[in-house]
Amino acid sequence: MDTNIQLVIVLIILLMAALVALILVRNAHSAALKKDLEDINVRFNRVRTIPLAFKLNKAQAMAKINEETSAKVEEYYSKYEEAQKNIDRLQSLIEGLEDDIASKKYQDAKKALLVVKENLKDSEEEVKNIDEFLEQFSKQESIQREDSNRLKEEFRELKLQVEKDAPNLSIALEGIEEKLQACEEGFSSFEEWMYANEFVNAQKDLDSISEQIKDIKDNIVAIPECVKEAKGVLPLMMDELKRAYALASQRGVYLKHLDVEKKISDLQNRLNVALKAIAEADCASLLNDLKAIKNELKETTDTLNDEDAAYQDCKKALNLVNKNLNEVKRLYNYIDTVYHREQERYNLEDLKLVLEEQSERNGNYEKAYNELSSLIAKNDTPATLILKRAQNIYEATLKDIELLQKHKQNIDKTSGDEARAVSQVMKLQVVLNEVEVKIVEYRLPAISSSYKDDLAKGHEYIKNIKELLSEVPLRINILNTTLDEAIDYIYKLYNNVNNVVGMALMVENAIVFGNKYRSTYPEVDRELSRAEFAYLNGEYTQALTIAISCMESLFPQQADNKILENAKNAG
Repeated sequence: MDTNIQLVIVLIILLMAALVALILVRNAHSAALKKDLEDINVRFNRVRTIPLAFKLNKAQAMAKINEETSAKVEEYYSKYEEAQKNIDRLQSLIEGLEDDIASKKYQDAKKALLVVKENLKDSEEEVKNIDEFLEQFSKQESIQREDSNRLKEEFRELKLQVEKDAPNLSIALEGIEEKLQACEEGFSSFEEWMYANEFVNAQKDLDSISEQIKDIKDNIVAIPECVKEAKGVLPLMMDELKRAYALASQRGVYLKHLDVEKKISDLQNRLNVALKAIAEADCASLLNDLKAIKNELKETTDTLNDEDAAYQDCKKALNLVNKNLNEVKRLYNYIDTVYHREQERYNLEDLKLVLEEQSERNGNYEKAYNELSSLIAKNDTPATLILKRAQNIYEATLKDIELLQKHKQNIDKTSGDEARAVSQVMKLQVVLNEVEVKIVEYRLPAISSSYKDDLAKGHEYIKNIKELLSEVPLRINILNTTLDEAIDYIYKLYNNVNNVVGMALMVENAIVFGNKYRSTYPEVDRELSRAEFAYLNGEYTQALTIAISCMESLFPQQADNKILENAKNAG
C-alpha cells in the first residue's frame, strides 16, 4: 500500500474519530440540557399546581368583614394576577427551550435555560410569598372547623344531659327541645356556608350556636330553682298577701293608700310571664326577675302588716298618751300650786318661765290628742302615720314628766327637809327627857355632874333648830346641818347614859349577890370592898370587872348566870 492510500486511511480514521467525538459531545450537552429541563419542569409544575386561586377565593370571602384585611387581600390579588402572567410567560420560555433542545440548537438552549432559571426563581419566590399570606386564611378555616367539631361534641353531651335531667326539666322540656333543634339547624347552615366559602356567615353561625349552647346550659341550671320559686315560694307568698289583705280589710284598716289590689294584680301578671318564660326555657336571667317579684311581695306584705299592727296599736298608744297627759297635768298643777304658795318660804328656784312653757305645751298636747282621736274615728288616714304621731307625743310627754318630776323632787325635798326637822326635833326632845329621867331615877355616883353640861348642850341644839324652823325663808342647808349634828350628839349621849346605867346596875347586882359570901370568904369581902370603892368613884367598868372576877373564883363559868338569877329573884 502506497503512502497516499495510507494517508487517506488515516485521514478517514481521524475524521471518523472527530465525528464520534463530536457526536459524543453533542449527546453529552443534549443529556445535560434535558436533565436541566426535567428539573425545571418539576419546579415549574410545583409552582403552577399551588391552588392560589382557590385560597384567594377563601381569603376574599373571609376578609369581607374587615376593611383593612380586605384591602390587603385585594393587594395580593393583584400580585396573584401578576404571578399568573409570569407563570404563563415562563411556560412559553420553557416550551421554547424544549424546541431548541429538540432542534439540537444547544447554544440557543443554553441561553434560554439561563433565562428560564432566572424567571422560575422569581416565580417561586413570588408564589411562595402569596401562598404564605393566603395560608393564614386556610388556618382560620381550620380553626372554624375545629370550633365546629368542639361545639358538636359539646352539643352531644348537652343532649345527653337534657335526657338525664328530663324529670327536673319537664315543665321546660319542649322549649329546650326547640333550642336544641335550632342548634342542629345552625350546624347545617354552617356547613352550607363553609361549602360556599362564605366564612363570615359560617362564623356567625358558630357564634350563634355557641351562645345557644350556653343559653341551654344556663337554663338547665336555672330551671329547677326558677320552678321552685315561681310555682312554690311565690304563689305561697301571694296567697299570704291576699289573706293578710282580706283580714285587714275585714278589721276596717285603712289601706287605700297602699293600692294593694293593683299590686297583687301586677305581681300576678309578672309571675304568669315568668311561668311562660320557664315553659319556653327562657329563664337564664329569670332568677333576677323572680327575686324582684319576691322582694315586692315581701315589701307589700310587710307594709300591709305594719299598717294592720299600727291600726291595732293606735288606741293603745292613744291611751298611753292620755295617761301621760294626765300625769303631766297632775305634776304641773302640783308644782304650780306649791311653787306660788311656798316659793318665798322655801326660797325656791324661779320656775315661772318653766311653768309658762309647760302650760303652752300642755295646750298643744291636748289639741294634738284630740286631732288623733278624730282621725282614728274617721278612719281615712294611714294608721302608721297616726301611730307615729302618737309615739312622738308620747315620747315628748315622757321628757316633760321627767323634767317636772325633777322640779317636784326639788320642792318636795325642801318641804320634806322641814317636815323631817320638825319630826326629828320632837323625837330629840323625848330622848333628852328620857336621859334626864334616867339620871334622876338612878342617881348614880358621878353621873349627875358628868352629864349636866351634855344635857344643856342637847337642849341648846333643840332651841337652835326651832329658831331655824321659824325663819322665812328657811335656810334649809343650815337647818339640815344643825339637825344632823343634833341627832348625832343627842343619840350618842342617850347611848352613853344607857350604857353607864346598865353597867352600874350590873355592878350593884354583882355586889348584892357576893354579899352572901363575905363572911365565909375573906378574899371575897376584900375584892367586893374594892369594887364598891370604884363604884362610888364612878369607875363602873373597873368595879364590874373586879366584882365579876371575884364571883368567878367561886363559880367558874357560872358567875353571870348566878348573878342574873339572884337579881330576878330579888326583883
